[in-house]
Amino acid sequence: DENSQEENIETPADKEEIVTEEEINEEIEYTVENNFSTCPIVDNINNPNYSYQTSWKFVDENNSQFTQDILKFAGIGIVDGYDDGTFKPMQEMTRTEFLKVALISHCYEYRELEWMTEYNDVEKNTWQARVIEKAQSLGMINGDRDEQGNKIFRPNDVISKAEAVKILMRISMIQAQETNPTAYSDITVDWHTKYIENGEALWLFDTDKDNYKFRPDSWVKRE
Repeated sequence: DENSQEENIETPADKEEIVTEEEINEEIEYTVENNFSTCPIVDNINNPNYSYQTSWKFVDENNSQFTQDILKFAGIGIVDGYDDGTFKPMQEMTRTEFLKVALISHCYEYRELEWMTEYNDVEKNTWQARVIEKAQSLGMINGDRDEQGNKIFRPNDVISKAEAVKILMRISMIQAQETNPTAYSDITVDWHTKYIENGEALWLFDTDKDNYKFRPDSWVKRE
């Protein structure tokens, strides 16, 4: 997970030459173990003509520039709102919320699992326990250890952009390859480099081409 051995912070030596994005992407090779060809949700996401239910709406959906995407994902069943009728598009996502969306969007069922968990900071008999245990079984997460040696996940912590990219790579069963030094000026953590450069080459996210900053520790919002 985010604090495993591969993620130890190391300040890279100064580079003698500028590495361009094109040079990085040309040398990356991928091993894809599952293309989710039998997952109808993936097809629905990629289908621009997918017809989704429009008889209901969130009271705050227009607070986002991605209103139609939010309604489509809600219609497919990937995301949902709150009891008060809001979606809260600008609110940050927690680590467990992001795992839940990732599992559902890739047709992984978690609700059949027992409500147990090995993580000391995850409450048993909750949807969080099932989501986390499913993600654990798929190799998406590893967890951390607290000062007493207990296994923890930090389920209610807000998820960062770098953590989200790593989870998407893992759930898609894409083996991230080692890359050249990153062209992003704000990436100094080794595991950030590997997953973010691979994620960019696979078009998992938009980039700030002007400033070449990724902002790996910024939070992922619900929209």
